[in-house]
Amino acid sequence: MIGGLIDALLIGGALSLVAGGAAWVLARLQRRGEADTDIALWRTARLVALLPVPLAAMIYAVPQTVTTGGAALVFEPQFTEVTGPLPLAVEAGGLVLPALPSLTQTVLALYLAGLLVSLGLAGLRHLARRRMIAASRPASREERRPLEALAEDIGVRAPEMRVGPDTASPILTGWRGVVLVPAAMLARADALRFALAHELTHLRRGDERDRLVGAALIALFWFNLPLRWIERELNAAREIACDRDTLEALGGARRKAYAAALIETMRIAAPPASAFGPHDRRHREMRIKAIMTSTASRRGRAAWLAATILAAGLPVAGAQALITERRVVAEPAEHVAPEQDAQAPIQTAFAAQQDEDWQASIGQLSAIVDAPESSAHDRATALQMRGRAHYELGQVEAAIADWQSAIDTGAMDEDGNRNMRINISQLMIANGDAEAGAEALEAALGEDEPDLRFMRMLAQAYGQAGRFEDGLGYARAVYSDDPAEGNFHLLYYYLQELGMEQDLAELTALQEERGTSGEPKINRREAPVAPVVAEPSPEPHPAPRVEPASEPSPVRQVRPAPQAEPRAEPRPVMAPAPSLTHRVAHGRISSRYGDRPARPAGAQQFHHGVDIAAERGTPIVAPGPGVVVHAAAGFNGEAAWGNTVAIDHGNGWQTVYAHMEGFDVSVGDRVSSGQQIGRVGSTGRSTGPHVHVELHQNGQRIDPAEYLPGLR
Repeated sequence: MIGGLIDALLIGGALSLVAGGAAWVLARLQRRGEADTDIALWRTARLVALLPVPLAAMIYAVPQTVTTGGAALVFEPQFTEVTGPLPLAVEAGGLVLPALPSLTQTVLALYLAGLLVSLGLAGLRHLARRRMIAASRPASREERRPLEALAEDIGVRAPEMRVGPDTASPILTGWRGVVLVPAAMLARADALRFALAHELTHLRRGDERDRLVGAALIALFWFNLPLRWIERELNAAREIACDRDTLEALGGARRKAYAAALIETMRIAAPPASAFGPHDRRHREMRIKAIMTSTASRRGRAAWLAATILAAGLPVAGAQALITERRVVAEPAEHVAPEQDAQAPIQTAFAAQQDEDWQASIGQLSAIVDAPESSAHDRATALQMRGRAHYELGQVEAAIADWQSAIDTGAMDEDGNRNMRINISQLMIANGDAEAGAEALEAALGEDEPDLRFMRMLAQAYGQAGRFEDGLGYARAVYSDDPAEGNFHLLYYYLQELGMEQDLAELTALQEERGTSGEPKINRREAPVAPVVAEPSPEPHPAPRVEPASEPSPVRQVRPAPQAEPRAEPRPVMAPAPSLTHRVAHGRISSRYGDRPARPAGAQQFHHGVDIAAERGTPIVAPGPGVVVHAAAGFNGEAAWGNTVAIDHGNGWQTVYAHMEGFDVSVGDRVSSGQQIGRVGSTGRSTGPHVHVELHQNGQRIDPAEYLPGLR
């Protein structure tokens, strides 16, 4: 959570430069030389320059809900072809490069270093002020009489007065206000009266406190040069307004004498404070001109001009809302999440699962399941949640038992029972009991007509169980409705196992015809795309794709196998995909496999993987067992991938994980399902913390969502 907030604040800090620059330009164009108007103008410009930073925290605090839970299908065992011997693993030496700092870490380190320097300089200025006060003496009662008389006329309580070195001009300094007067000025009655009246007016207006706030903001936002320009103009506007109010208190007829006293003090360098003398030539000229002309402010103009400056920040705020990642809050699926009025123990277990404390939730849920007073509904809910915890811990048989027990309670509706049976069937198939998994799928289907996804699961289950005659109709229907590469492999596997050589030849010819038609070989499924991160480019070995068939009609009957024809080349041998049972990382899918018309600048139009956006440091786990063949910065000679891990799962299957923050494995390590291999980061070419997941089969990239759980 902290990592996401830091990212949002850094984005806000960068946008504060844009907002501050725009506000400074607009304020310079619209200033009128009217004291109150200019103060309102520059204070609004200061607000606009700072607004993106608190706005970043507000945007991040608005939660973005991601639905999770036991209703989602866990995994789908797949089949594909192996056309030759196992390909060589990605070449990698024994040296694993250390994780490079991410862009966020680098920027944060630079900011903190600059902040230390800025605070150090502010501390030195404070010490100089303290030394200056220490070098002065308290004013005598006689010396304080002009100050007290003027304070009564101006309407402010007389502050502490000290007499300092002759090198200092009259100033008001400190949060509570201390007036420091040069000893040489005590002998010049008129100049002393003007200077004291000016500083007392600053005190009444609160100008010194406003200046100190501005100095603190400059120290905190040391990188924001436009903010420094704005504060400098605001200081000048405060001085002009103070001159106007001072003359009103003393009488407007004394303008020339007041201006002469001001010019005399210009020869003395003033320290940072609300001083009678200005700091640069342009502002000196502005003050003298304002004193001599006395331009009156128009009512309502200040508010109108300030609103104009404030409106300049709206486009920046809109852009910030679009590019800032919001806080991700996981919300379980409806059939798993407890209702608002559920018992407290279920809520406690639910909170534990939100924190991924699966073992603790098992104990809490077991107490609910075993309690005699628990209702059937609460028991069913607890069993579903406990089954989810067992699954996350790799306890497949316990998960199956709990989900079956949830069905047996009779407390779930038809959809809930069907989802549980689907989950059970998938776990059975992954656990090697394909026949039982197929029967569980048949029970889940009941009398309903299967949709495309369900037909695909049935075809896979029947194939695993060796019931090719039962599943052939489903395999044909799936390929006819969606001729993606995976569905082609599935039907090819069926026809090959049944010895249907003529159908194999027709299927191969159809696929080759699609492949030479100029269209991609993989069906591009339309899906909402909201990319946040950029995939590395260029990428090695682009995967071939297949154009969808034009108006296919599903064929559900098994055709007789014709006489086999001799072939000049050996026929590919089909092999099942590895058991990929665990979710790679918990987060939201920010970019899917396939075409993405809206994509980050410089990224390829076709996305060869799936991006999971998550908090920096979120664990990344292996979806299935395998051997680590790559764990280093970059991949295939491209540094844009950032810290990358590749796992060989056997039979030509590999998974790749890019942009990681760091590694928890080394080349040659054997990993098990669910074992942590690294953490989500933003290394390489990336616009935010995420993990880019790819699935390779014999060197060709295919849609990971077809094989890995949690990517739909």
